[in-house]
Amino acid sequence: MHPTHRDKAATLAWRLDTRHPLAAGPLPWLPGIPTRIHNDPAWGTWAQQRATLVTTIADQIAHQPLPDATWAALPCTDETRRQLAIWRAANAVPDTDPRPTGPRQTTRQAAQYQRPLDQAIDQNDPALERWKPILEVIGERLTHDPALVRLAHRLDDLSATGHDVHGILADTITTKPLPDDHPAAALLWRLTRITTPEPTPHEVPMADETSVELPGPDDPATRLALLGMVRDVTGPTPPSDAMLRHELDRADALADSPVLAERLHQVNQLAQDYYASCFPQSWAQPYLAERLGVDLAGHPTIQPGHAPAGWTNLANRLRRHGVTDLEMLTAGLVKPASTGRLIDRFRDRLTLPITDQDGHILGFVARANPTATSTPVIVEGPLDAIAITLATAGRYTGLAPLGTSLTDQQAALLADQERVVLATDNDTAGNTAANKDHFKLAVHRTNTLRAELPQGSDPAELLITHGPAALTQSLHNATPTIDRIVSYANDDAAVDLALSAIAAAHPSAWQSGLEELSEQTKLPQEQLQARLVPLVEAWDDDPREAAAGAAPQQRGPFQRAATSARPGHGGEVPQSRRTAAPHR
Repeated sequence: MHPTHRDKAATLAWRLDTRHPLAAGPLPWLPGIPTRIHNDPAWGTWAQQRATLVTTIADQIAHQPLPDATWAALPCTDETRRQLAIWRAANAVPDTDPRPTGPRQTTRQAAQYQRPLDQAIDQNDPALERWKPILEVIGERLTHDPALVRLAHRLDDLSATGHDVHGILADTITTKPLPDDHPAAALLWRLTRITTPEPTPHEVPMADETSVELPGPDDPATRLALLGMVRDVTGPTPPSDAMLRHELDRADALADSPVLAERLHQVNQLAQDYYASCFPQSWAQPYLAERLGVDLAGHPTIQPGHAPAGWTNLANRLRRHGVTDLEMLTAGLVKPASTGRLIDRFRDRLTLPITDQDGHILGFVARANPTATSTPVIVEGPLDAIAITLATAGRYTGLAPLGTSLTDQQAALLADQERVVLATDNDTAGNTAANKDHFKLAVHRTNTLRAELPQGSDPAELLITHGPAALTQSLHNATPTIDRIVSYANDDAAVDLALSAIAAAHPSAWQSGLEELSEQTKLPQEQLQARLVPLVEAWDDDPREAAAGAAPQQRGPFQRAATSARPGHGGEVPQSRRTAAPHR
């Protein structure tokens, strides 16, 4: 187990072990004698004698009778028990510690030895063999928790005494998510509060008998049910490595900032004073009062404010106080517009300052006016974005990511939206871009709709040729992207794409998606369900990687079907292409 970032000394020791490894020592996880000490006439002899002593004692421990302790009765080979006895003695693990190998080790060589030793113990445990596939579905961290074996035995006990173990697990993990640290121990603690019923008159099968039948990894329905529970209780997708690197770059930029931190604190305070003066009588004041039940105007700690809706209100105010453009840019309070002038970063927003432990304002978070019900619409170019915003009088807001496609950071900004419309061009490139955007937004659990534009057209062209009403109607008639993907599942690759879209959706949509896909392809639901399981597991494990894996499937027959005759839109797909080929 790699040391955590909280243990700085262990982290440094780990890095030193990696960059300056030593030869093997008297025990597999101990380092050898450094060369300079080994060659020293005095210390070298002493160190070699100590190494020999360690080896001798380890050999004696390996041949002694095992104590009457829980760890000594574990279902493992005799060789593993001997290794375990030496390990526990060397690391002073008391017999009362139920963990087979004791506390997690933080040095690299010890951790690398401890991990396979734990695995050697676990792989022979019949209870763990029965329950590990299901526990892996609930969370991968469970399988790395030292309490995993005890948890498996507790589940065996509950099953043998007539409990509905799967229902108990479902209730336990959906009522309150498991912690990141020691999830198996936390789950075990929750299960210990369940009272074991009195034995029934008939014979109750023992945990180690074959009569205990459990749905395993080959039961797609059970696995999908558990995966759905996991999806429901997991939080938002965490920032990617690229996003974290971006934050680190910002921290480095502050260190190299052309403006001193003390001056940035002053500039931010001037901005806060302005926002606070605009808070009374703005929509932000009654909004907070309604949400929190108290008027926070003038609160000395929370310091709510309001950024007015104009383009340069704050910039003009700061300039009058002697703040330079460089200082405003460095503080992040303004940004360059397409015209080159500086405009306020926050406009018509509820603002809250971010402070450090000394009360200095480091920046601001802002919330949009909740009465603005504009729906985001992703398009390919800036002219399309302008066309949508103008044609719909602000009911829809056109967003052009520019570049090659929507980025993960841009998708994360739309995570709080109830729905996002995809209105890319209705051609091969546009349909490919729309599906890529759909999966990137699905990483952040954002629902997308696909606008129905005339074949080969884009929003700007539709506005020019048919007017605002036609463009607005096409956005009103947008349908769920997943339905569109499923409707074009006309070969095996397109079926995989449709299953990926179903896997990315909320668990409540899985069954209906399978039913529609089965009807579209004439494939049995059971077969599609089995193919769906690994895709759902991939999305639960790493949604970004799963989204990237879905993108290559968007080329080929699906594109041709999407840009040719569409069911219900001027033509029918030939019957020969309506049945998917067998899964390869």
